[in-house]
Amino acid sequence: ERVVESAAMKQYLKRMQQPEVKKLYKKRCEIAEFPHLWAKAVKGWRRFSVRGVVKAGMEAIWVALAYNVTQWMRLRQSETAAA
Repeated sequence: ERVVESAAMKQYLKRMQQPEVKKLYKKRCEIAEFPHLWAKAVKGWRRFSVRGVVKAGMEAIWVALAYNVTQWMRLRQSETAAA
């Protein structure tokens, strides 16, 4: 069976061929993938514990907040150690 790409997918594939977009996409690993790994591996967050889009969104915000506070504390400790 032949796959026919939608107009949105064709536009996405065309955009992904641009060098500046490729360069930006490479940053995804350090920006988005590590926090996702942290939430899954360190915090054991594999699935939502609630139902509904609003509640699941709130749970995701709490996980993101926990990651951000952890990073803030790590950076603050390194600043005080350097001083």
